[in-house]
Amino acid sequence: MEHFNIRNESQLAKRVGMAQTTVNKLITGVSADPRISTLTPIAEHFKIPLDALLSENPSFTDTKENTPKDLFIPVVSYHELADIYDDLEALNMATWPYWYPIPQQDIQHYYGVRLAPKQLLKPFDQTSLLIIKNESTLTNNTYCLVKHLSSNSINIKQAFFENGKPWLLPLQSELPTTEFNQEQWQLLGSIQARITDMVNGNFIRIGEGDKDE
Repeated sequence: MEHFNIRNESQLAKRVGMAQTTVNKLITGVSADPRISTLTPIAEHFKIPLDALLSENPSFTDTKENTPKDLFIPVVSYHELADIYDDLEALNMATWPYWYPIPQQDIQHYYGVRLAPKQLLKPFDQTSLLIIKNESTLTNNTYCLVKHLSSNSINIKQAFFENGKPWLLPLQSELPTTEFNQEQWQLLGSIQARITDMVNGNFIRIGEGDKDE
């Protein structure tokens, strides 16, 4: 984990598509004599020999060759985000079916949101995937995801600052601009990218969980 800059058990579990409980047993020594079938996904993911995992003093070849080019972030649908947002960090590939690769080292700060056709107004009115950076402060002149606390509804707004105050501009021109405050809104992150031209959901990596449409 130290060699590949992996911060915690959850991040390792997500990378190799393994249940976090299994990873914990390996790290803590509960699984003192793990099966080869348990170790193989780890070895194959990091492109290292099995004996490197069993050695007390493992040696690796060039880190650049061994480190995966893409890491995977969980993807949720727009309509289920309000209910699942607080549990995003607990998702892993053994139980959650939707993932997407991004070339970011700090993947724990990112997640994906998939949109359905005609679900929103332009520029979000087609099937696409939003890459979201999960952060707690608004950034000027960026699109962001916010949850209206009283209605539990998710909204895409454009954030801007005026006279030192944060404001939320709606996609619908007929709706009013509202001041952002934590009593009324919860910031769910800023939109970093929008990936279009998706075909049959093939942009999602399916893990071991059951696929839910």
